[in-house]
Amino acid sequence: MRPNAWWALLQQGDETVVKEPAGEPQIDYRENGDRWVPRGDLASCILSDGGPDRELTLLVDDNELSLAEFGRLLAVHA
Repeated sequence: MRPNAWWALLQQGDETVVKEPAGEPQIDYRENGDRWVPRGDLASCILSDGGPDRELTLLVDDNELSLAEFGRLLAVHA
């Protein structure tokens, strides 16, 4: 897709951002896809270097995700 066509398509989208209410989970684990998925469009997280060999990890709710797992979570919106 050409950049101008992509931008025109993007402009047609709904710009409403959905955030889960405080105290509600921000992500869910789906066993059938073996992946985490967002419940809304916005998630708060804490970054850490606590993974193997100081790998970057993200703590969302009480779930520690590797950078690869978080990338798969974000891919839901791609």
